Amino acid sequence: MEINRLKKLNLYQPYIIENTYMCIVDLEKIVKQLQAEHADTITELEKTRNMLIIQHKINRDYQAEVYTLETLLQLTLHSFKSYFYPLVL
Repeated sequence: MEINRLKKLNLYQPYIIENTYMCIVDLEKIVKQLQAEHADTITELEKTRNMLIIQHKINRDYQAEVYTLETLLQLTLHSFKSYFYPLVL
């Protein structure tokens, strides 16, 4: 509503109007600040997600290496036992 219209209706109260305006300005600042914080949070979450994806790939590679080494160890032990077991008897 325009101020002139409020004056005609005897609803114009400068104190309330100014405080309401100040509240609106403050709310706009708060909204902008929250939007900036939200954007920062999204950026940090994306960084964290990317780090977790990389860590998952590293872990998967290590698991494959451990499996390969375990298999190699089992084959070596089997060879060792098959070679030396008849000599012990």
